[in-house]
Amino acid sequence: MVTRRAVLADAALSAAGLAGCTGHASPTVAPDGRQVREAELARHPGTVREFRLEAVDAEVDLGGPVVRRGATAGACPVR
Repeated sequence: MVTRRAVLADAALSAAGLAGCTGHASPTVAPDGRQVREAELARHPGTVREFRLEAVDAEVDLGGPVVRRGATAGACPVR
């Protein structure tokens, strides 16, 4: 039986093999490179807001079962 994981692994190996056959170096961008500096200078991030969140254990009612899960300041992060 062929599993999904095996198919994905074979596809990844095939793609890597084909990329290695091109004979060209892979273009990379260094995190502190010129392209990154230029992109950061061109950004307009808007207003910066700072928040402090405290992770706590909480009991959350899911409309029947009550489960324990992580929350912020005692509230479920997804409503």
